[in-house]
Amino acid sequence: MIHASSLIRYKQVIGFFSRRDYLENAIKELRQAGFSIGQLSLVTQGIARDGTFASLEIFDYLDNKLLHFPTHRINFLQNRVKQGDYLLIVRGTPTEIRRATNLLSCCGLQEMSIDSISK
Repeated sequence: MIHASSLIRYKQVIGFFSRRDYLENAIKELRQAGFSIGQLSLVTQGIARDGTFASLEIFDYLDNKLLHFPTHRINFLQNRVKQGDYLLIVRGTPTEIRRATNLLSCCGLQEMSIDSISK
């Protein structure tokens, strides 16, 4: 028997922020909307794990297997991080991702993309 939960396709929204204060606000908005810290990851260089970022999963490079990025996008995304952008990843169900995109679009987001991932 196939369970309905096994048919849910998980997605991730990938958003770029150029300013730390915009990123912090976005994370606070997501958390207040009920997103768990386990649904969020950050890719950036040289950020302290304090305050908003204390329990957040933070990477300074992109790991294709861990973060489920399509291979052809790794170089583009890594170059944005090297230029100083903050890359925020939010994972969830399609419904959660729709909510996340609405929240992020009001928080100074520069660019956003949505990808399906295997869970």
